[in-house]
Amino acid sequence: MRTAKGFAHVLLFRCPRCYAPFASICSGFDGNLEPADAQVFHQRCDCGWNGDLAGFTAVRHWVAPWDIAVGIKIGLKSSHSRASKPNKAA
Repeated sequence: MRTAKGFAHVLLFRCPRCYAPFASICSGFDGNLEPADAQVFHQRCDCGWNGDLAGFTAVRHWVAPWDIAVGIKIGLKSSHSRASKPNKAA
C-alpha cells in the first residue's frame, strides 16, 4: 500500500457535565487547524453525557506529520478515546 504525507490532528475536549478529559483524533492532508476545528465530533463520557462538540471548542489541538495510506477514504474522520479514571488507591 502506498502512503502519502499527511497530518494527524489530536483534539482534547472537556466533558460539559463532569469536566473529564477525552480526545478525538482525525487525519487529513491539510496541516492547518481550520479544517479540524470546523468539524463536529460525536463524544461520549463515562458519566453518561453524549453529544456533539465542534472542533473549535477543544481545550487543545495538536497537529503532527503522519503517513496516510493512499487509496482509502480519509478526511477528518474522527475516533475518540477516553482517559481511564485515576486510581484512588494510589
